[in-house]
Amino acid sequence: MPEHMSNNQWEKILKSFPPRREYLLQAFHKLQESEENQYISEEMIEHIARYFKLTKGEVFGTLSYYTLFSTKPRKSIIVQVCNSPLCHAMDKKKWISQLLQLQDKEIHIEETACLGHCEKGPVIAVNGQIISLQEFTSVQEIIKKIKSTVHGK
Repeated sequence: MPEHMSNNQWEKILKSFPPRREYLLQAFHKLQESEENQYISEEMIEHIARYFKLTKGEVFGTLSYYTLFSTKPRKSIIVQVCNSPLCHAMDKKKWISQLLQLQDKEIHIEETACLGHCEKGPVIAVNGQIISLQEFTSVQEIIKKIKSTVHGK
């Protein structure tokens, strides 16, 4: 099992934010980005709740509302597929469903709310980098682009 951040590392990240609710989402982003498997664990939720003086339910409710956050470990390449109505209305929506069914030992694929790049739609985010699907003619080309984006090839 991969190494995870220690409680001290969580506390250091949390203390970089004032302990006020309006900083909760920023803390989620920073904690998730810092975790090797890019997720927020149940143990981490307890630390967040204590730091922000919230219940675990309030933290989990906020965390689970936003689709860009995960409470489950993910693979090294995270592909977030925009599920906004506009992206689904585009000609390439069949690719979106094919991508969602793709299983790979290093690629984690998940649907997410609008990624905010409607003018380029349909789009995916690969480890946070937006890629428009307009330029591709096949799912295989998309997979090749995903891997080259991450591995720099």
